[in-house]
Amino acid sequence: MLVVKGAPERVVALCEDALDATGEPIPLDDGARRALLETADRMAARGIRVLALARRTFSRPPADLEAAERGATLLALVGMRDPIRPEAAASVARIRAAGIRLIMVSGDHPGTCAAIARETGLASPGSNLLTGDDLRARGLPADPLSVAVYARVDPDQKLALVHALQARGEIVAMTGDGVNDAPALRRADIGVAMGHRGSDVAREASDMVVTDDNLATIATAVLEGRGIYDNIRKVVDYLIAGNLSEILVVLTGLFLFPEMGVPLLPLQLLWINLLTDGLPAIALGADAIHEGLMDHPPRRPDERLLGSSRVARLLGRGVLIAGVSIGSLALARFLWEEPWARARWLMFTVLVTAHLLYAFAARIPARASGRELLPSAPLLLAVCLGLGLQALIAAWPAAHGLFGASALGPREWALALGAGIIPAVIIAAERSAAGPAGRDARNAGTR
Repeated sequence: MLVVKGAPERVVALCEDALDATGEPIPLDDGARRALLETADRMAARGIRVLALARRTFSRPPADLEAAERGATLLALVGMRDPIRPEAAASVARIRAAGIRLIMVSGDHPGTCAAIARETGLASPGSNLLTGDDLRARGLPADPLSVAVYARVDPDQKLALVHALQARGEIVAMTGDGVNDAPALRRADIGVAMGHRGSDVAREASDMVVTDDNLATIATAVLEGRGIYDNIRKVVDYLIAGNLSEILVVLTGLFLFPEMGVPLLPLQLLWINLLTDGLPAIALGADAIHEGLMDHPPRRPDERLLGSSRVARLLGRGVLIAGVSIGSLALARFLWEEPWARARWLMFTVLVTAHLLYAFAARIPARASGRELLPSAPLLLAVCLGLGLQALIAAWPAAHGLFGASALGPREWALALGAGIIPAVIIAAERSAAGPAGRDARNAGTR
């Protein structure tokens, strides 16, 4: 016995007869075939996956199995429905909000694909749909992204579609579970296999495996990836701007006030690096990922972490922090007529305070509002600890000789906190008003 299963339009075309309700074979003419295919279309339009089953018996095994399929007896049309997960539509909307285009590429019936695409919000009722036969007859469309659903496609057509998207400069993530998905999974920039029901071949050909076969997991992975990259940028912003300010303070102090001697003592520089570059940077690197990152378009693939415009912006922030520090030195020395050693200690305190408070501004995401403007608990703790340690060495007589320190009165602390907060306020305002740096609206193609 040879058993055949497959797409109704293919299997029905192979059959000469079909079993009736009593199990007796009846001939299949053109009208009966059309009626069967119309039944399959109606089932598919309800989101049901339809398979045709047929059989043929032989007195001995046939030499050519493919040729032996012709003349089979149609047994049934079988409808199967994979329930759409409740969160599927929300996941599609979430991924689209992130600037990622979703395209359905499937070997299923066009009606099934269209119904599922409408139910999940992946396509509207008037969206374009192409089949594998359309692609064979006319080739791929000039803009593959103009079509929301590709149905009844072959493995080589999936691979051609990935090639076409990449030729347009798209970053393509391909999801799949079957053996026939393997070539496209391997070719895609990011091959994503389904781990629960996927084949071993698909998993081996992929870069990533989704263990729960859930689109929502992919959306969460996108958010996690963006969050990690965003936290790296926060740490880089914080460290580079802060260290540039220290360099500028030393160079400016040597040039403008040579009579002061060394602008910052070696132990003071070491203290700054330990105090400001330690815990705040760790808190920024482990910052909680905010959902607002999914509203940003994807960053350019060729975007550098430190492009020229970003370096210029960080240099400006370093100048701002150094400016308030040098300004406090000039105010203490020439307006308050403090000695150089005490004026230098006040400048050092302002520099430390400004660098620590800048961490709050470095954390704020672009176009932030509401709760995003509030500092995280770990960062708040790190900054408060840093300010507390700075106050400790100012108040502890035993540390004065080591750090060139002296006790600060209310006037000096008011200046330190007032001048130290100025850069953070200005940079936070700039961050809240600015768009996502280095991002553009180019879409990335995925399955």
